[in-house]
Amino acid sequence: FLRRIIIKGLKEAERQDAIDSYSSGEISLGKFSEILQITKWDALDLLKERGIKLQYAIEDLEEDLEID
Repeated sequence: FLRRIIIKGLKEAERQDAIDSYSSGEISLGKFSEILQITKWDALDLLKERGIKLQYAIEDLEEDLEID
């Protein structure tokens, strides 16, 4: 029981760190979604739920258009 609470707290702390990094422009939306292991669409939904404005720069567009 205690272990689950600790793990949940750590995941939330990681999520908040990623949100803070995204909000300050330190990381892109792609990196944000990668860190949290969610899709970009889910990342956008999460940011919207938290009232965080979309940070989308030319570099993000280039990253999104990049073909692997």
